[in-house]
Amino acid sequence: MARFFAVPEMLSLDVRKLETSGDYLSAEICSALDDALCCADGLNAIGAPREGQSLSSVRKSLESQLINRLGDAADASDDAAVAHHLRLRSEAVATGDYAAAREYAATTELKVELLIGLVPSWRWPDHRQEFSAILAVKPQGAPRVVTESVDSAVEAIAQSFLAASDPNAIPTLAKLQSYSVVDLVGLAGDAARYPCHFANFLPEDEGDLGTTKKTVVYQNFYLERFKRVSAPLLDATLLAQATTRQDISLAAGPVLLEWFRAHDIAHSYSDGLCRRSGLDLPLIHCARELLADLIGFLTVANSSDQAPAILVAEMLRYARRSPALFADATAARIEYGWLLKSGGIETAISDPDVFSERITELLGLTVSHLVSGDSAYLAQWMNRLADGVPRALHLEESSPGRDVYPLLESLIADRKPNRVRQSIPTAGVRCQHS
Repeated sequence: MARFFAVPEMLSLDVRKLETSGDYLSAEICSALDDALCCADGLNAIGAPREGQSLSSVRKSLESQLINRLGDAADASDDAAVAHHLRLRSEAVATGDYAAAREYAATTELKVELLIGLVPSWRWPDHRQEFSAILAVKPQGAPRVVTESVDSAVEAIAQSFLAASDPNAIPTLAKLQSYSVVDLVGLAGDAARYPCHFANFLPEDEGDLGTTKKTVVYQNFYLERFKRVSAPLLDATLLAQATTRQDISLAAGPVLLEWFRAHDIAHSYSDGLCRRSGLDLPLIHCARELLADLIGFLTVANSSDQAPAILVAEMLRYARRSPALFADATAARIEYGWLLKSGGIETAISDPDVFSERITELLGLTVSHLVSGDSAYLAQWMNRLADGVPRALHLEESSPGRDVYPLLESLIADRKPNRVRQSIPTAGVRCQHS
């Protein structure tokens, strides 16, 4: 399908350059959804009307076109679930009531995933909701995540480490969230700005806070960012040969997708223990991410010889972000600091058994400290490990865009110079199509 570009003054990901392994969209649906994404981008650029302010004619025109083009895409779809979802999205824009569309998206297996509306960004905790659209399709032939085996492994690890220390730590889970692995094919509005995320949690990311029924992972963006950001970080840190980057990038798909599934559901088992720890709120969030990371690492550490290197490369990407904005940055620094302290990074990534042993030790200590109730000591211990990470890895914490800029720069450089600019009729907002 044609790939969407946001208006030039907005930071946008050129998703056209991301590889896709097949999609289910006809030319008619592509055209309708391209127009819908342009409308969403225009609505974001205009901004929501202030209290007591009437809708402008441009905004009314954009909303009308968005409603119609979503309806056109629904009419053109031969997949009943996709068509129903698109109609629900169209009705939501028309009425302002997104509840039915959000619930359907979160509870239904869909070949086409579409988030559209006031989708919160994760740029900072109190960032306001702004208009966004995210379009993705179910890939054909992508790495298959066997969620049953991953889920069973996570439960076994959680039982072994958490229940042994705290009988109340393991909750009874009625149902785990589903896992939708898709290819990202379109971004618009606030979703196209930093930080471009490789996953969404539904319906939480659409405003139903604290509830996750489906995790949507944009595997092509996830793997591309690993190749262009995480793997080079590992090479630079270890002064590795260029062939190392290629080798781990080729093996990264199954490892990352299974690790993220394990991390995702590990929260369901371990978050309660962190909340009862007595830590202050920032460190509670850090402890949550730390336990989820460690359980995820143990789940996939022995899945391939290159798994430890892949996991440490991602650890480095998280570690260099600002802890003031991202709890997982502090968690990654604790993990990296532990590996440095317990024998060095090189030995940890060269042998999956050694890596698993060291992660097992860190998980056991973390759980023990959380259960002890000595929150002051736990905070000091976590901070000591995090502070052990070399300052060179912190990389301009005040400029968080570095996490995604290398990817954006390489993609934008490859744009075709003869792309066609197309105006939305009567809207007065310009967009670009490939």
